[in-house]
Amino acid sequence: MINLGDQVDCPSISKFDKRLDRVTTIAQDFKAGYDTNGKVSDAVGKAEKIFLYGNHEDRWNSYLSNHHAIEGLIDVDEKIGLKDFGYRSIPYGSEYVYNDFHYQHGTTARKFAGYTAKNELYEQWVSGIMGHTHRAGFCCASNKSGGDFGFWENGCLCDFQLAWEWFKKPFPNWQYCISVVKFVRDKFNVHQIIIPRKHPFILYGKHYYTL
Repeated sequence: MINLGDQVDCPSISKFDKRLDRVTTIAQDFKAGYDTNGKVSDAVGKAEKIFLYGNHEDRWNSYLSNHHAIEGLIDVDEKIGLKDFGYRSIPYGSEYVYNDFHYQHGTTARKFAGYTAKNELYEQWVSGIMGHTHRAGFCCASNKSGGDFGFWENGCLCDFQLAWEWFKKPFPNWQYCISVVKFVRDKFNVHQIIIPRKHPFILYGKHYYTL
């Protein structure tokens, strides 16, 4: 189970304006991450768990740059449950690679779905998946060497009202989505599952899940 990041929003130290119901403390932000990581860990059982830090979790490092006196006092991996629940953490800006398939949070976001995936593919010439954009999209390409590549944007599972808090946009071009990446030895196949916003459900294989 690979979390592509931005799960712990850290609104308490965000530069954006907050709704009244989003005024939190750092302790509350960390606890929310801890509780969610615990629930996910219970759901996936003994599966390996990877957590890639996103730019929202990285707000903590930005906060420390102006508050040097508390540096080293808080272990974020511990506070959000990564150590207790057996997650392997990947720093913001780094990636996790499995069978030449690259998992990244991402650092750029283009305006339209799929455009960021296209940019990442043509810059890196690797196959992979990223978070960050809140949009679901895909780009594929082939080259003379016989290589076939694909790059995916994984969408999001966040509260769409955050778009007003961040950008003052009531209807963001975001999509709810999860992705299942299957491997047969060194070959991969990606199943991207869009979750309708108005009537959320997942249809995967022979199973139908309402949310």
